[in-house]
Amino acid sequence: MATASLSFHKAAMVALSSYFALFLSTVLSAHGATAQQNFLTSDLSAQEYLQTTTPNVVLSVEFPTPELHSAWEHWKNAFNRVYESTGEGALRKLTWLQNHAHITNHNSMASSFTLGHNDFSDLSNDEFKQKYHLGEHSPGIFMPKGRDSGKWISSERKLRKENDVYISEDGDEVDTSTVDDVPAEKNWVEEGAVTNVKNQWFCGACWAFSAVGAIEGARFIQTGNLTDLSIQQLIDCDLTDMGCGGGLMSYAFQYDEDDTGLCALEDYPFAMHRHWFYGCKRYMAYCEPLKHTKVAKYVNVTATEEALTAAIATQPVSVAVTAGGVNWQFYSSGVMDESCEDEVDHGVLAVGYGHYDPRNEPEFVVGTDSTQSAMDYYLVKNSWGSWWGIDGCKFWMLCALSFLTELISIIASDIRLGRNIGHVNGSSCILTLASRPILKAED
Repeated sequence: MATASLSFHKAAMVALSSYFALFLSTVLSAHGATAQQNFLTSDLSAQEYLQTTTPNVVLSVEFPTPELHSAWEHWKNAFNRVYESTGEGALRKLTWLQNHAHITNHNSMASSFTLGHNDFSDLSNDEFKQKYHLGEHSPGIFMPKGRDSGKWISSERKLRKENDVYISEDGDEVDTSTVDDVPAEKNWVEEGAVTNVKNQWFCGACWAFSAVGAIEGARFIQTGNLTDLSIQQLIDCDLTDMGCGGGLMSYAFQYDEDDTGLCALEDYPFAMHRHWFYGCKRYMAYCEPLKHTKVAKYVNVTATEEALTAAIATQPVSVAVTAGGVNWQFYSSGVMDESCEDEVDHGVLAVGYGHYDPRNEPEFVVGTDSTQSAMDYYLVKNSWGSWWGIDGCKFWMLCALSFLTELISIIASDIRLGRNIGHVNGSSCILTLASRPILKAED
């Protein structure tokens, strides 16, 4: 994306933030302020506010100010929003305004990361968590029995540690050690080992997106070939995990150990739901698993910054994080530095690490970004679509264009999470459940 476009967008956001700050100042100082002006400074939810205010008032061009209404209309057009009723439209506008206030307030304070509008701006945080099965809406990390050579075993199976050598069923040694020399930085996206971002939509199969991404990366390292592999195959065929109801990446790797490898995405496409009634058997009949996609063994990464860094230096790594917070919902740039206070609820793919200094970024704007801090980070690929995260639709007109073209498919959807910060279990709990697949050697 051109630097000029990003700078223009950030300058526009600064101007919009100024309008917003002026609006709040006017509300707080004015006597006899109207109820509609007080909405953003009250504790009322959008639903509660609509109990005393008609939708037509909320949808008017003067609510709460012409500038904010214009920004709302611009976002709505960019993300192709059409609501079924005036009541729904008013609810979404109020929700957008509350989210805009959070974004603006956060970006006005010193922080290591910035927030921005995206495809989730008309969703409350609870609605967002429901959509992606996060927080209290997450099924949690369950412990199914697991499999070994196709047979059920105890959930107390021994964790597989780094630097072990296993003997495969074919008698081959499987080396699970990491690289000897860990570089200061690594970016598997730039090295060509990471496929384009996907969108899990309402299907809670983040575990499958993460596991498939790790296998894709391992296959690229082994063969030099990058191919999108089937996520739907895991959703349908891995009966240890729960399809769109949740799962765990290590169990997905275990499925691939027991099975025949993965088909290409184009041969077994994502359906956003599990195919019931012999879906696996029915759809596998139409695809051929690709070579170099069968897992020999997987390794659980030790929960330390050093071990995870070494693992990522070796290959892209499946990790679990806590992702239900409102800051995750609107993350835009910088390095997110949040502690691990809740249980992990989201599977993602660690695809690099390094040191981030906002002053070295081409889109850095003096004054706008000066509150961001420099720090070490992990680079993480998400599965919430290309409208979210670093290099998502920062310039809203690009989002509008992307609905009509394939341009959006080439944009990354990543987040930088703090590294070597000192949080127990890492930033957003990234150290908690990291694992990586070792592929079977094939001719």
